[in-house]
Formats: sequence, structure tokens, C-alpha cells
Amino acid sequence: MQAPDRKNAAPPVSADASSEAGSPTAPPRSALLVELNHEIRTAMNGVVGMLDALLDSDLPSSQQHLASTAQHSAENLLGFIETVVDLALIGDSQFVLESYPFELSAEIETAAAAVYGPDFRTPQPLPAVLLEGDRLRVRQIVMNLLHVVSGFGCAAPPTVKAACLDRHCNIRIEVDAASLAGTSPQLIELVEHPASKGVEVLLAFGRSGLHIELSKQLARLMGGRIFIEQHEDAKCVLCFEATLPLATSALADEATEADFTGRRILIADDNPVNRQVAQHMLERLGCHVDLATNGKQALAMHEAHPYDLILMDCQMPVMDGREAAARLRALEGTIAHTPVVALTASATQQERMRCLAAGMDDFLAKPLRPRALSAVLAKWLAQTASFPAVEESGCEDELEQVRDIFDAGFAELASLYQTDNSARIVKLRAAGNAGDCAMVERIAHAFSGSSASIGAIRLSALCKELEQRAKANALVDIEQQLAIIETEYGRICSRIQSLAKQS
Repeated sequence: MQAPDRKNAAPPVSADASSEAGSPTAPPRSALLVELNHEIRTAMNGVVGMLDALLDSDLPSSQQHLASTAQHSAENLLGFIETVVDLALIGDSQFVLESYPFELSAEIETAAAAVYGPDFRTPQPLPAVLLEGDRLRVRQIVMNLLHVVSGFGCAAPPTVKAACLDRHCNIRIEVDAASLAGTSPQLIELVEHPASKGVEVLLAFGRSGLHIELSKQLARLMGGRIFIEQHEDAKCVLCFEATLPLATSALADEATEADFTGRRILIADDNPVNRQVAQHMLERLGCHVDLATNGKQALAMHEAHPYDLILMDCQMPVMDGREAAARLRALEGTIAHTPVVALTASATQQERMRCLAAGMDDFLAKPLRPRALSAVLAKWLAQTASFPAVEESGCEDELEQVRDIFDAGFAELASLYQTDNSARIVKLRAAGNAGDCAMVERIAHAFSGSSASIGAIRLSALCKELEQRAKANALVDIEQQLAIIETEYGRICSRIQSLAKQS
């Protein structure tokens, strides 16, 4: 049965809403799913994280083997649970794709090694290209395709090929298993089967069905597809195609050359296991880590000695993470900006939007993984240097200089600046939401020049940075960038209105 397209629909309700109309206490299906997802991820965060820490210690070889076996089983269980939950989240339009720089060849090799062992080798060199996207999900798709091939009785490891089809980096990954010719009809039926709900596809095709269904949905979210190519010799090739932007050199440097030694990180989480897992990962990266058990304590610690970045759990007693983030932004004003990354087991689009609306900058889902954590640190600790805080007096001096030049005509200039750029703010957000890099580039260029002309130097620099990223097709975290620009624009408008009255 074709799953309904809920992308533009109202918030999802229970699948059996029609039969529950008389039951006002029945919770929506999405609410139950979010709670289930939260509880599972919270529990598995402790299991996987502690096993990882145990394997990183000096265990005797026999105990290393036991711990490794336990970790492998835990990862398999987590993978199965996450597949089912991810399919349900996608069906309810509650799924989030992350975006970080990654090397395509590294993710393919990691996926192949996870399925066939570290000795697996591709028949030809993979493209050494740096892309911008959800690298963990790209890796997951490759692993899923390899698992499917293995599940269909492939006696030997398949051939894995990858290519970038054009300069915009439409990628193509092929899994070719020559020994699958005899099972081609079943494989074709599996891949070409219409989209199904998790339970339905599991009953029809087993675990291979879940792997393919999730891969198809993830590929669709990346602007791509999963499909079968049939050859004259009855051989089938599993293919994954997607469109991912190239990472800029600056973003690539952040991902590969970041050094976190000595960076001060605050973890705010009421769960002691979660705190210990995150602390262990951060200290392995060279960070200095402090711990808080609620948002109120985190704010007090940050006020006493500001941190480079705060990892903030969303659900805490006394003061939750979103309230703490909102209060931090109110205290900081528009000059300082400490990156706050949400730690949450509710990995949904709705939860992400709530976090961003509260003033958080990014989102890490539990169970916490070292590579995802490292990528977030690289992005935000590097970005704090690329968005330097400008002293209020410095911006005022530029504005006042322009006011002095125009004298009585400054009020007219200020009115024209606000009229033009209020419209640009709206157009920028619309273009950013649509992913229209060319339009963002044009609007940001005009906004930057206009702001420079009136003396809003920091705002001009922020717009120039956005223009350059749009030009490189690298609109990473456009919502966060626009929020910073809008906040600075609001401050500039207030200031020029005050100066206009003095003219």
C-alpha cells in the first residue's frame, strides 16, 4: 500500500483517528512514536556508549572479545530498532537529515568494512571528493545495500563502484554481485515494490525489506533514488543515486584539521550515564569538560566562566535545555554568541525546530556517536572564529560617521535602507528555505553592499559570508545564519532610527 504523502499536511494524528473520535484521551500516533524513540535512544545511549568506553580501556584480550561481541550485538539491535523508528518518522514527516562535510570514499569503505571486514577492497579507486550532507545516512544506505546482497545469498563480496556524474556532484554508487543472477526476480520485486509501512515490508520481505525501504526513503530525501539495473546475462546491479553539494575548502578544513585541545565544553544533562558517555568522548578529543545537571546550573557556570560550546540536554529538571538556551540568548544580546548544541533522544523534525526556535544552534541525537560529535565541534568551534563578535562601539562609530556625512539627509537614507532591506530579509528567508543558492547569493550581495554603505560593517560581513557560501552551493545551517543576520539587522535598525532622530 502506498504510504500517504504528508509533507504539506497538517500535524499527523493517529492512524486510527476515525475510530477514536469519541476518545479524547487517545494520544496522536506521532506523540507515541516520539516517546518510544526517546526511551529507546536514551537506554541505548548508555549501553553503546559504555561498551565503547570499555573497549577503549586496557582489557585483557579475552574480555576484549566479550565486550566486542556485546557491542556488535548492541549495534545490531540498535540498527534494527532505528530502522523501524526511522521509517515511521519519515512517514510522519518527522525525520531530520544532518549536513556536514565528508569524504565519499571514506564512507563507502567504512560501510563495506562493517559488512565484510577490514580486508574488503574495491576493484578501482573511489572518487576522492568532499561532499556536504548526512554522511552517516550515506554510509547507512551503502551498508543496507550490501546487507541485502548478502541476504540474497551472494557467496563472495560484491563489487562496489562510485562516481560523481557531474560538477554538481550527482553521485552514483553501484553494488554488483555476479552470483545473484539466480535470485534476480526476487531482488527486482523487493526493490521495485511500492513504498510500505515498516511492519508490512518486514512481513513481506524480512529484514532485507526494511533495509531497502529505508534506503529508498533516505535516497528520496537526498533528491535521489534506489533502483535496479538489469543486464543481458540476467545479472542485477543495485544502484544508489543522489544529489549532494560539494563541500567548500573551508568546510573541508574544519572537518579534517580541527584541533579541540583545551577547548572548554559544558555538558548539561540530568542523566549520569549520558554525562559520562559525552565526557569520555570529549576528553578523548582533548577538550576540557565540566558537568551540569540542569539548565539553571549550566547558566550559572557559564556566567561565572564562559565556555566555548555547551551540549544541552532538552529534558532536565529545574530548568530544561530549551528554556536555558532562550535565557542565555537574552543575556548575551547580539554581541556574544556561545554555540549551544541540543542533546536529545527525540530525533524528530518537530523537536529540531523547537530547539532552533529556543536559540540552540544544532542538534545531536542520542545515542551519541564520536564522529557526529567531532563533526559538530568542528563546525561550531571553527564557525565562532568566522563570525567574530564586533564591539558595539565599533559599529556605532561607523553609523555615526555616515550620519555626520549626510547630516539632515540621514533620516531619508535610514528610511530607504530599512524599506529595501526589510523586503530583502523576507526574500532571503524564502530563497533559503527553497534551497535557491543563486537567489540567496544575489540578495545577500545587495544586502551586504547596502549595509556597508550605511556603516553597518558587521552586518555587511555576515551577508558577504552568506553570499560566498551560496556561491559555493554550501548553504549549511541556513536557518542559523539567517537568524544571526536578522538579529544584527534589528539592532542596526534600532540604532539608525535613534541616530535619525538626532539629525
